Amino acid sequence: MEAFAYATENLRKVRRAIMNILPPEATARANIRLEKVEGHYGDTITIVRLILSDKALVESTVRWIAERLSKEDKEFLKNTIALRIDESGNLYLRFSKQDAYKGSLHLKDRGDVIKVKIAFTNDVIEECRRLGLIR
Repeated sequence: MEAFAYATENLRKVRRAIMNILPPEATARANIRLEKVEGHYGDTITIVRLILSDKALVESTVRWIAERLSKEDKEFLKNTIALRIDESGNLYLRFSKQDAYKGSLHLKDRGDVIKVKIAFTNDVIEECRRLGLIR
């Protein structure tokens, strides 16, 4: 997972937004890394990254996300899933950073988002069905 914290934003809130995507059992084991970069206008941008490598935690996180997505978001995901999968079997999702901070998940492809990359070893669409992301 990755999000940008712009100079005008509260870094703690951006970290909280990312943590809100995780199920409770994953938050204690989450390791957030920060990387400072310079923006186009010389401002400081902090890239907030969280990586989960434990397969069980990744699966529980995907199930957690699936449970919290609306029917409309699941339908949108189903209709756009082919555009979200790369040749290596990675699924790419983007969530509204503001909504995540408030505790809800909504897919949002543009603007201020949290980017999520999920690596699958089996058929991505079948795994998404099994885990409840799509029907």
